[in-house]
Parts: sequence; structure tokens; C-alpha cells
Amino acid sequence: MGAANPQKAVSAPLMAACATGDIPTLSALLSAQQVSQQDKTCGADPGRSFGSTRYFYTLLPLEFAAYSSSESNVRLLLKHGAILRGTGALQLAAGYGKPNMVRVLVEAGADVNGMVEATTPLNARFSPTEQTALHYAAERGYKRVVQYLLDNGTDSSKLDTKGNTAMERARAMGHDGIVSLINSHEIGCLGT
Repeated sequence: MGAANPQKAVSAPLMAACATGDIPTLSALLSAQQVSQQDKTCGADPGRSFGSTRYFYTLLPLEFAAYSSSESNVRLLLKHGAILRGTGALQLAAGYGKPNMVRVLVEAGADVNGMVEATTPLNARFSPTEQTALHYAAERGYKRVVQYLLDNGTDSSKLDTKGNTAMERARAMGHDGIVSLINSHEIGCLGT
């Protein structure tokens, strides 16, 4: 019988600390000294790779924190090496209407035009359609998030994998204010 993986042993407490916003515990888990003699990595794995332990086999710690936790937790995970590019963290924050979290992720380097591949565990479970953070926020009617993304370089003409723009998704859901906001942004871009 093989030795237990020390990283898996700390992943449940790590996710619990993210979920409850327990910064001292999260910090202690991430900063812990060497986990074992065989494993030279220090502290809990904040999601340093796509092979990291996932919450409910779906979400990397940063993705989980992006929709269910605080900006401080996300900053801490990023400080300890959590990957951002290629994850669904920005899409989750946008889709749950968290403008401050979206700001933190964009400032940390999240791609405002990025789409999570349909084959990732996140999309396989929640949405087989590849879409941008703008698509998520527009479809759900989160005006502040849509405005922030538009102000920070998102391409409102980008199509999801079903061939829809974010404005079309907002229109289909009856979010007329979002449609007007995106339309005004596009008109403003044409005028410059």
C-alpha cells in the first residue's frame, strides 16, 4: 500500500478555510513548513498546476475562492503560487456577480477575453459552452461586472462556442440594461 499524499490531506482544510474566509488558517496552511521528507514542497497546494487537487473533483482552490470567498483569500492563494491563466476563476467571479473579485483577478493578470476550455473539469460539470467572463456576467445581469470588464479591455464582439456574443446572451435573458450598456460601449468604441 502506497504512502498517503500529504497534499491531499491538507486540501480539505484549505478549501474549508477558503469557504469560511479564515485568513489565519489559510495563511498557516499555505505557509506550513515541509509537509514530509519525501515531498519537498512547502505548505498546502494553492493550485500550482492543473493537476492539483480539486474541490469536488472540479474546482481548483483559486476557482473555488473566486466565487465563494474573499478577495484577501484570492490574493493569498495567488501569492503562494496559484495559477490564474487558463482557470475559470474570472468567469466564476463574473458569473456570481462579484465586481471586487473580478477587479482583483484582472489586476493579477486574468485574461478578460479568455475562455475556459470545454474539456476542463469546471466546464464539464457546469457549462460545456466556452465563454468569456463578459458572457457570464451579461447573461446573469451583473451590470457592475459588465461595466468593469468593458472598461478593462474585454472584447464585446467575441463569440462563445455556440456563436453568441455577450450582448446576445443578455438579450436572450431579458437583461435590457446590460444590452444597452454593451451597445453604448460598442458605439463609443466605433467613435474613437
